[in-house]
Amino acid sequence: MKKSIEKDKKYFDYYLNTLQLIVNLVDTTFVFGEIGRGGGKTEGILGPRSIRVAHDMPRSTVVLAGPTYVSLMQNIVPNMLGYYRSLQPNGRPMLTEGIHYVVGQKDLPKHFIEPIAPVVYPKHTISFCWGTAFQLVSADRPESAAGTNAAHVIAEEMKHIDGRKLRSRVFPTLRGKDNLFDHSQYFKGITGISDTARVDLGEDDWFFEYEKNMNKERIAEIVNAALHINNARLEILKGKDLSKNHKIITRWTKIIYSMRKGQTYYARASSFVNKDILGFDFFTNLFATLDLDEFLTSIATIRQKKVPNMFFGNFTDKNVFRDSYKYDFIQKYDLTDTFQITSKDLKYCNSKKPLYWGFDPGDFMSAVVGQKKTDKREFRLLKNFYVWSPKQHAELAKEFADFFKDHKEKVIYLHYDRAGNKKIYKDGRYGDANDTDAKILKRELERYGWKVILKSLGKRTIYFSEHFRLLNILFGERDKELYKFLIDDNQCEELISSIYSSPVKRTGGAIELDKTTEKTLKHEHQARRSPQLATALMYLIFGEFENVLPSSKPEYPDYDPQTA
Repeated sequence: MKKSIEKDKKYFDYYLNTLQLIVNLVDTTFVFGEIGRGGGKTEGILGPRSIRVAHDMPRSTVVLAGPTYVSLMQNIVPNMLGYYRSLQPNGRPMLTEGIHYVVGQKDLPKHFIEPIAPVVYPKHTISFCWGTAFQLVSADRPESAAGTNAAHVIAEEMKHIDGRKLRSRVFPTLRGKDNLFDHSQYFKGITGISDTARVDLGEDDWFFEYEKNMNKERIAEIVNAALHINNARLEILKGKDLSKNHKIITRWTKIIYSMRKGQTYYARASSFVNKDILGFDFFTNLFATLDLDEFLTSIATIRQKKVPNMFFGNFTDKNVFRDSYKYDFIQKYDLTDTFQITSKDLKYCNSKKPLYWGFDPGDFMSAVVGQKKTDKREFRLLKNFYVWSPKQHAELAKEFADFFKDHKEKVIYLHYDRAGNKKIYKDGRYGDANDTDAKILKRELERYGWKVILKSLGKRTIYFSEHFRLLNILFGERDKELYKFLIDDNQCEELISSIYSSPVKRTGGAIELDKTTEKTLKHEHQARRSPQLATALMYLIFGEFENVLPSSKPEYPDYDPQTA
């Protein structure tokens, strides 16, 4: 920050990096930012623009959209409020709560203007003194957008939003009254912010297509006009040529409105755009801790391509569900509350039915948890868990027990790989000489009152070719009598990413799962970027549905995946 122009700090210089400066100068109807981690998306783009939108369209309804209602309440809204509350060089927050805005209040302060449309969920609304109301809307909760006449949409975490649902459920709300807001370049516009979507990990790249809507020549003209206005304002602050500069502002403000109206600006930049603020250590630390693919995407904003040959070849978006939560419970909280999601909040978790586990032991332990719904022939994966050394069985069991603490039928059917039956303390120096990974996990889970049935005792070797054929049959959904597999996109993000990170390889004609990343990646990166969690799912699926295979005879009996 620089020193204030005025001694009384009425005005002050505000630092913006190059990208933030351009976005704020352009300020078109549609603004999309695909920007690397730490690029200043909230404090330099989304935050300032949200205030301008609220101020420029008083009494309007603005939709604040996110992947889920839970992510809005737990992440997106707190980040935005954090910007509003951030202290500026004059010692005051950007906006003062109770004066400029309130959060989750039904009875507004007396000086607040009433919005045109009644606020349906006051506890879940940010209300501004100008009468503008920010309403939470998520793609996984269609009723949150019902009947809304929005003047603008602000979308955060775009790569995690189902683009099809956003277009069909949220964008149609842009139908505010023209005679009230047509003066504003923000009217019926969209502000969208995100990191680069990793399509190779199943993230949605729907917003990439808006890049082609940008008229670069028009954008350059807008920047030129905005600089004329900005320079005139600066001269006024310095007390120079007041009459002349007021005329410049009046003239160019009318011109720039028509230039911005209906235009799209798509900003794509790496984290390096904010290097002066982040510092050199930020990048060196991330380069040391992130794997190269993750660094190139999340920092350098390089778009990755999908893995061409997946082991789960028939897995697609149709096997993912996003309507995860029971919102009748979550609706009771307001935006100032904190809450923790557990299994009781999951829409498809039946607490009176047993749970099915897939477990892959080792230095990196992974587990997936699901339930069968026999009447609909559905198998839903509800949650994934993982730990790595020095954390092991006890920590994994605790994470599970905490999340499923309200589950009534405390029965687990545990499927795991053959290695889980091997004795791990052969001489008894570090534990029971008969202990196995499966037995230790069973014992740890039983501490929390769960009954654990080990389903892989005496299990034969299962070959990758068998897994491959079974997965293709089940995820191919060619037979309506077979179970349909559905994975929770919100609670199993790492599992879905792991599936997309599980390529096929062939050795001497034999089908294999390429597990190279389990050896090359650090443990902290393996959940998303290696087949660890996908392997746990494979053990669960094979244990429950081996009978689906037309023959139990392995295709390549000389290849043992557990010793690969």
